[in-house]
Amino acid sequence: MFEYAGLFRVGPVFLVVAALLALISGNWQPAALLAMFAGLLTFHFRQRDQWLQPVSRYVKAARDIEQGVFERQSLPDQVLDEWQPLSDAFERMGGVLTRREAGLLNSSASLEAVLASISEGVLAVDEEGRLMMANQAACQMLAIDERTLVGRKLTEQLRIPELTSAIERAQQDSIRMDCEFQTLAEPRRTIRAKLTSLQSSDVATAIVMHDVTEIRQLETMRRDFVANVSHELKTPLSVIKAYAETLKMGAINDQVRNLEFVDQIEVQAALLERQIQDLLQLARVESGQANLEITILDLNKLCLECHQQLYAIAAKRDIDFQTELADQPLHVVGDAEAFRAILKNLISNAIQYTLQGTVTVRSSLEEKTVRVEVIDTGIGISPGQQSRIFERFYRADKARSRDMGGTGLGLAIVKHLTTSLGGDVSVESKIGKGSVFRIEFPLASE
Repeated sequence: MFEYAGLFRVGPVFLVVAALLALISGNWQPAALLAMFAGLLTFHFRQRDQWLQPVSRYVKAARDIEQGVFERQSLPDQVLDEWQPLSDAFERMGGVLTRREAGLLNSSASLEAVLASISEGVLAVDEEGRLMMANQAACQMLAIDERTLVGRKLTEQLRIPELTSAIERAQQDSIRMDCEFQTLAEPRRTIRAKLTSLQSSDVATAIVMHDVTEIRQLETMRRDFVANVSHELKTPLSVIKAYAETLKMGAINDQVRNLEFVDQIEVQAALLERQIQDLLQLARVESGQANLEITILDLNKLCLECHQQLYAIAAKRDIDFQTELADQPLHVVGDAEAFRAILKNLISNAIQYTLQGTVTVRSSLEEKTVRVEVIDTGIGISPGQQSRIFERFYRADKARSRDMGGTGLGLAIVKHLTTSLGGDVSVESKIGKGSVFRIEFPLASE
């Protein structure tokens, strides 16, 4: 009916024109009637416009609410009594929606804070496999950017067969799935994921991921450790058993060689004892149960002590054992016995692998760092082996190490003790030229 409103609004104009014409022609009575009727019609339309004027404001308010603007600014300030209930209803609705939006924003912020703080990775995908949400831990584990992947198919972006298969099966069979996979980005990480199908939610599948890289590495280390210990202990035990059986079978009556067999049994028993002692020491250091008495020490004095204790062994092998120590005291914070073990292992290792050469212990102060170097002119270590020589039971020259009575644990003990004391150990070496083992510790503040 609003299509004819404009036509009806023109009516009073025609009536006024007609009244003027009647007045000009001298017809006073018709002119008065037409003028009265025009006034009534004009008054009617003015009242009608005043009554309908708030409609446009309510329409705008409804559109604002649709767009998420809940304030009262779009509503008319003054309305007729007939419109007041509607105006009050709009105002109450805006207040309710404002409070609900604030509650939803707070809940969303709390959920995001919780998801961001946990170490487990959390992913959510819809029925078509598109990523809906990923927390910070998940992005770090998978090396992805949530902003670029949200709304895209997760399986097409990651291309991890184990994860793709688990997502498809969880959605098809509506069951809980577990899977384990390795990430493609370096460094490779081992991830264990638990997938849950959610039937009554927009989220089709929720994925919770745990980084089990260190656990798998520890399991591998444990298996290797058991295998290495079994092998290393088996060797001297086999030699002891063989010589004992030889003596038992009659060699004990051989006056020429029986003492030689007994000496070999004693040597292998001593090696076995050293291996067990080194294993116990390494276990205490790794577990953090080593009793360390922390004091301020002068590394120069400890270097001189070790030089005096090992000088005779070096001289017996025709090795020139020297010290080049800093002129000033080099104070560090740590345990004296731990530092002695570090220096003795490094020096003994240098003496073992040097044939009639030189072993030098050098100390220096580099800014705020105390440095001690054990330098030898021995057989050297190949570049491919230098990254592994601090592993337990690893020997660069297996035959020579066993002949010299090495246990394969000395450098592992050095590595763990140095780390536990807040220091760092490194090596530089060339085949046939010798090696430089370097330990560095923070200078103790006075």
